[in-house]
Amino acid sequence: MEYNLSYTLIKLGKLFEALEILKRLYEKNPDDPMVANEYGLLLKTLGLYEEALEVFEDAYRRHKEEEILKYNYGTILLHFEKEKAISILSEISGELKDRAEFMISLAEKDVVIPSYEEFEWLKDYFFEGTIDVVALSEEIDSEDEDVKRRIEKLREGEFPFYDTTLDFSEMLEVILGIMFESPDIFKMEENAVKFVSAFYGSSVMIASTIVLTRTFQYFLAEEEPTMEELLRELVAEIQDVNWKFSLRLARFRHADRFDFNRLSDLVIAFLQSIEQGTPVSDDERLKYLLEKLTSQKEG
Repeated sequence: MEYNLSYTLIKLGKLFEALEILKRLYEKNPDDPMVANEYGLLLKTLGLYEEALEVFEDAYRRHKEEEILKYNYGTILLHFEKEKAISILSEISGELKDRAEFMISLAEKDVVIPSYEEFEWLKDYFFEGTIDVVALSEEIDSEDEDVKRRIEKLREGEFPFYDTTLDFSEMLEVILGIMFESPDIFKMEENAVKFVSAFYGSSVMIASTIVLTRTFQYFLAEEEPTMEELLRELVAEIQDVNWKFSLRLARFRHADRFDFNRLSDLVIAFLQSIEQGTPVSDDERLKYLLEKLTSQKEG
């Protein structure tokens, strides 16, 4: 019952609440491969990759025959030990083989991330390729009281493990900067999501950030990117982060009203603009995103 409740909470976007349940279940029975897998995946979703690595490492050691655990362990390892990750992913067979081969090809492409002077100030807040959200909290602030409370917790050295319904694009430049200062395309997502998870704690913002980073990753890595292929992957993935936003993704072509102070609206409009080849609205933030994407494609 508790496991099913955690699944329902995830669908409702209450990720931190679900995490507490899965953590408790995992501590009771770390030998349960299903619980370990879901707990590790949720830690990853929340940007807590080091913790997720520990869970998947132990689960893989106990259950090497479980293909889903092998796949998730391999994909997490891409953020830490690329050669070992490729070796594990190359052993996968069955339904996950194609996906594993895709991740291997992505790792072997060694995609170069463009650099921008405007983001260089963020270099001081990276440690071995990972963003230090506690150190960064000393540098930036927010006008929103809910965000201020989370920042205060970070400044005290405490990660704020609670859910919010925040949806702001106020720190768009910081999110992009963290992406572009990351050492590779795998760390792009890890670092951006970790920042949003820490500073906002909102599933819709985490989902929006994943879509944003995936889009940039895809256009960096693919020679002939297509929106259909990208959207198919995104909708499937985002269902387990924020169900309502995944529905918006599936229907993104039909959205016609946007509040660009909301990160979720900005991302949907961004996808529309990519497909149409021109901004769908005369908004500086939207043009800023498109400018960064275009400069990547030209590079």
